[in-house]
Amino acid sequence: MKICYNETLDASNLLQDMELCKKYGYDQIEIRIEYLQEYLKSHSTQELKDALKQHRLTPLAFNSVDNINFCTPKQWDELLERFLFACRMCQELENPYIVVVPTEDASLAEKNFQEIFRDSVDVLRILSGIAAPYGASLAFEPIGNRRWCVQSIRQAAEIVQAVDRDNVGLTLDAMNLYCHCGLADMADLYKIPAGKIFVFHINDSMELPLGELEPEQHRIHPGDGVIPLKEFCRTLVVVGYKGPASLELFNPAFSVQNPEDVIREGSQKTKKLLETI
Repeated sequence: MKICYNETLDASNLLQDMELCKKYGYDQIEIRIEYLQEYLKSHSTQELKDALKQHRLTPLAFNSVDNINFCTPKQWDELLERFLFACRMCQELENPYIVVVPTEDASLAEKNFQEIFRDSVDVLRILSGIAAPYGASLAFEPIGNRRWCVQSIRQAAEIVQAVDRDNVGLTLDAMNLYCHCGLADMADLYKIPAGKIFVFHINDSMELPLGELEPEQHRIHPGDGVIPLKEFCRTLVVVGYKGPASLELFNPAFSVQNPEDVIREGSQKTKKLLETI
């Protein structure tokens, strides 16, 4: 697998991340929407295209459009504004994917999965129709923590299969899936329709009880934790995933470190792990 860097460090910015990705051998970059918006305040999209070419990078995805389920009218308007911006940038930058994320709201635990399933299918179909003229695809990302309404590989695969659109697939994040059941459901990867894994986020987890794990607090570098990453990566290859491993390290501890140290170590440890699969 090639490697990709997913922008997660608050102390950095898009230009610096591109420079460090080139320096430490990343092939692609997953661009945070906020970083892109900040960059475009003082640069043009053509300047960004030139910078990506100069740094030998291609964009993988924009990250992310969150909380897509059960929106109020005001929330939907705000979501659409962000989503349409991402769609336009997909077209201009030839970026293939937009990561879309189910809603984080503990109160949704009161809803049964059929309600969540129907809402997810409806919303993803609406968004896929909006995205299609821009050449953009949606990569739907389940998050295993109980606060999110779509948590497992099986749930997300069933939703994407029901949506049945060429431009709707999945983002599979090792930490997010581990939070659900320690990846005891890894065999469910074989139930995902062929070609529907669009994005793979690689990371590892601190050793804590599953109920205590937080997706954006307890991530560590690949190979440093307890996730069965080698088996997970091998299974992804077997089921036909051909994209890169995109390093995603949301964790406050990394945000206070020197970005160069984090990005360098991430490249080294991700490459070392991938060499073993």
